[in-house]
Amino acid sequence: MTKIEEESYPFIVLSINELNVPGSRYRIPDIVSQIEFDAGIDTKHSIANLLRKVLSLPTAERTEQDVRFLMILFKHTQFYKKNCRSWAPHQVCDLCKVMTYKFVGKSMPLYASGSLAKYAYILTSGKLVEKSERSSTGRTKAGTVHDFEISIGEVVGSISLEGMMYRINTVIASYDSDLIGI
Repeated sequence: MTKIEEESYPFIVLSINELNVPGSRYRIPDIVSQIEFDAGIDTKHSIANLLRKVLSLPTAERTEQDVRFLMILFKHTQFYKKNCRSWAPHQVCDLCKVMTYKFVGKSMPLYASGSLAKYAYILTSGKLVEKSERSSTGRTKAGTVHDFEISIGEVVGSISLEGMMYRINTVIASYDSDLIGI
């Protein structure tokens, strides 16, 4: 197992105990029944596969159990801890209803500068590189491109959350990458 694979989906490890309690077995039985909790590292992989499956469903086809499952996992992400702790449960629920799954193959772009900024993304697996004309201090210099690594757990494309309509940089996968679109 590579270091990237080991570090992938860190919030799942934090969610396993909550998914395995009687309350979760009662509230989301169809989801919990698909998880083999005594499988070691395979438990994380089976939950990750289930997460990708649920996030790939059209929002209209997601069940209440699907959304509750997403809420349990989402509250263990760094994004939630940094930005959403003060939200009411219905606000978290509304966000989880519209989350999406995105896969970007190695060397492929997630998005390009100038493209429409529809989603921000949480990197759950892999690694991305942001290519920007802006330096880490925010300064620009014509013809100079700066590379910034985006690691697992970080948010990319947050400019869309700030109301900007277009991307101001390009992001390319340096490894096969899984993302949650928010």
